[in-house]
Amino acid sequence: MTGVEVCSEREVMRELSDIVQHTTGLVLADFASADVDRLRSFYQTAVNNCRRLVVTLKQAYLLHRLGEDLRLDIPRIDDENIRIYEKPEKRYYWEQEIMRLGETVDSRNITEEQSDVIMVSSFYELGELAEIKPSLMKQLHTLSVRALQRRDGDRLRKAHKLAETLRSAAISRTCLRAHHAATP
Repeated sequence: MTGVEVCSEREVMRELSDIVQHTTGLVLADFASADVDRLRSFYQTAVNNCRRLVVTLKQAYLLHRLGEDLRLDIPRIDDENIRIYEKPEKRYYWEQEIMRLGETVDSRNITEEQSDVIMVSSFYELGELAEIKPSLMKQLHTLSVRALQRRDGDRLRKAHKLAETLRSAAISRTCLRAHHAATP
C-alpha cells in the first residue's frame, strides 16, 4: 500500500482524475453520502473523463433536495452525466419519486457500460457486483479527516475483505485513504 497526502478538494479531484483517466474498466467510488464536496469532485472527474456518475437513490435524493438552493453549485439529478442506480428490491415512496426525476440504470446497464461510468457504492451496497461482473475495476474509497478518524479501522478491514472476494490484484491508498482494487 502507498499513501498520498492531499490537502484540498482540488488536489483530491486532480488525483481522482489521474486514476480514472488510467482506468479502462468500472470505477467504484465510496465516500460519505452527505459529503457534497466529494460528490461534486467525483461528478467533475466523471465529466472530465467522458464518463457518467451513477449515484445511489439516497444521493439522488440529496442532490434533488439541495438542488432547490440555487446558491449551491451541485449537479442536478436530471443532468445528462448523472444516472440513478436502481436496485432490484422493494421501493419506498420517496425512492419511486426520485427515480422519476432522473435517468435510472440497473446492474445490466452497468455491465454493458463499465468503462463509461463511475459508480457510487459503499461497501454495504456491493452485493450488486456479482451481477455486474466487472472485467476490470478500480475502487476508490475516500474519507474526510473526521470520517477517517471514526471509520478507518472498520473500512480498512472491509476493503481487505472486498479485495480478497474480488481476487484483487492491487490495493493502494490515495488522498485521505483512497483504495483501488483491480480484478483480473
